[in-house]
Amino acid sequence: MYSYANLQSFFSIIQTVGAFGLGVCLDKFGVKGGFILSFVASALCYGILSQSTTIEMLYLSKVPTIFQSAFLCAQVAISQATTDGSERVEALGRLTVCYTIGSIIGPTVGGILGGSGDYYFAAKIAVAGSILSTLLTLLMPSPSSVAPIIINGSISKHDEKNLKSNENNKELDDDSTSIVSVSSNETKDPTLWDIIAVAWLFLLTKVVTNIANAILAAALPLVLKNTYGLNETAMGFTMSIMSAFNAIVNAFFLGPIVGMANGDLNLLIGLCILIMTILSILQSFSALPIYTTLSFANGLYEFLGITFTLSMCQYVLSTTLTGESTARVGPRSKGTLLGMEHSIFAAVRVFSPKIGVLLLQSGGVSAVAGVCAGVFAAVYSLWQLCSDKNKLKSAVGGSGGVGERKEK
Repeated sequence: MYSYANLQSFFSIIQTVGAFGLGVCLDKFGVKGGFILSFVASALCYGILSQSTTIEMLYLSKVPTIFQSAFLCAQVAISQATTDGSERVEALGRLTVCYTIGSIIGPTVGGILGGSGDYYFAAKIAVAGSILSTLLTLLMPSPSSVAPIIINGSISKHDEKNLKSNENNKELDDDSTSIVSVSSNETKDPTLWDIIAVAWLFLLTKVVTNIANAILAAALPLVLKNTYGLNETAMGFTMSIMSAFNAIVNAFFLGPIVGMANGDLNLLIGLCILIMTILSILQSFSALPIYTTLSFANGLYEFLGITFTLSMCQYVLSTTLTGESTARVGPRSKGTLLGMEHSIFAAVRVFSPKIGVLLLQSGGVSAVAGVCAGVFAAVYSLWQLCSDKNKLKSAVGGSGGVGERKEK
């Protein structure tokens, strides 16, 4: 168990380094090359895993995962192919649904294949899938060869934006109250600090809230088993239901939710953080002995209801933050920005689970939920103080980058 935990920490460290590097490469060489690199890395990883007989080989199998970030490539592709606002958020939500479905089906199929007695067979299938994905990527057209998309007799909003980018850029040059121009934007790629300057609040919000989410996620299986007495089957069923709810919200309700906020993603982000703060306080209270002794099933259903709602809010928040942060930068910076996001999130996974377990052991469920509530409350306060000022920050990233902000 200890060796497995160390292996997972090593994987997170590799991903911390690799995600940022791959993000930068996506800006330099394009999304198609990033997909190919990611799938080849996956094939190498699973190929080594299929031959592993020692712990050293298992560690070696994790080394190629430094470039294994297909989800990052897909996020960058979507952020480049969609306009700012609800269109991008809905597309990112559907991408998350695909990822969630895969995370449900994958372990199930892997368990069935492993049940045959050949524990390496699943890895060999994964090698074949990675090679197939690489070949399919080679058939992808390059961005310059894609013709404008016609929808109901009209050009799509994204392609219309590209055709009018010169007019948009000229218009935005005169709009200094909402966009601060970056010098030499047309000829000089923005620096890392340029990107951080316009997206720091979104990055910080996502990182800190993910710390709280990772703490709760690490404690959740232990809470369900030790506090509420669920067996492995019931725990697996509970996790699957939670994933299904997250997928449904992202697939069908994310667009209407953005519409209810009148397309104001900053407002939606603040509301999500506030709701998560309130839910965590309620979750902390629902685990207190004074409540569990009076409630049905020791408060299990109240705990699960709050946990499910928290998880759905987390998905909406994460997708909305990505949609809004990528609106602050241009096409030549989106990969670097999202690479930073993935890199920091991987770093969070190194230490957050240990904090969750320690909190659970020392103070129980109420301590875990209480700390999460405190984290969310602090982020909400920061968001209220800084979000209005952050609206005045610039879009960076070269030609076409500033043109995107006007599409909201």
